[in-house]
Amino acid sequence: MQTQPHAQETLNRNHQFRLIYKKGKSKVHPLLVTYAMRNRTGTARLAVVSSKKIGNAVNRNRARRVVRAAYRESGFAVPAGWDVVFVCRTKTAFVKSTVLVPVMMKQLNELMVQRPGLRG
Repeated sequence: MQTQPHAQETLNRNHQFRLIYKKGKSKVHPLLVTYAMRNRTGTARLAVVSSKKIGNAVNRNRARRVVRAAYRESGFAVPAGWDVVFVCRTKTAFVKSTVLVPVMMKQLNELMVQRPGLRG
């Protein structure tokens, strides 16, 4: 029996990002950086970010598309009560989303996002 996904919002305010970057935990890989932090809203909030360091608009958009596709392919849903920010790296735009899935899942596992019951 498959459970219904819960409500998920998008992070879009600068102060939300600054708080997660400052107080959240992070995992770094040459293809992706993941920040995660518990929130008090009771909803999952997700964002995919790419900076101008990655290149022109085409490369930045492709990098974000690859990360979103990897997230969908993973079948993972951010648990309610968590904020997650995926930051694209320079190499992200040049890989397939299937290459990114194991990296993403490993980072989420290490950040304990996937198993919120263990965190308390």
